[in-house]
Amino acid sequence: SQCFVPPPQVESSVLRIEPVYPRPKIPFKEWDGFIRLVFNRKHRMLRKIFRDKSTLNILLSNWKVYAAQVQDRDGDVVLMDLARMKNLVEECLSGSEEQRGIKMSQEDLLELLLKFNEAG
Repeated sequence: SQCFVPPPQVESSVLRIEPVYPRPKIPFKEWDGFIRLVFNRKHRMLRKIFRDKSTLNILLSNWKVYAAQVQDRDGDVVLMDLARMKNLVEECLSGSEEQRGIKMSQEDLLELLLKFNEAG
C-alpha cells in the first residue's frame, strides 16, 4: 500500500476452498448450469431470477431436450409451454423465492435443485 498515494482504503482476505467429501451425487453440468443461473445476479432474489423471460426460455429449451430423451425411452412425453414452465418454476421455488443466491448455503442450493429435478 506504500506504492499508492493516497493509500487505498480496501480490505483484503484470503479464502480457503476445500472440496466436499463425499461429493454430491448430481451431474456436474446440471449443477454448474443451476449455479450460473443463481449467481449470475447473486444479490437478486430467486423469484426475480427464475421469472425472467430469458431464464424461462432457457429452462423451456432444456425441458424440450429432456422430453425428447424421455420420449425415446418411454414413448410418453408431457407438452410444455412458457406458461406451464412458469407455473412449474413457481411451484419449485415455493418457500425460497425471497432468498438471494449469495445468502444460500450449499445444502439450500442442492435442495432447490432437487425440487427442480423432482418436478421434471
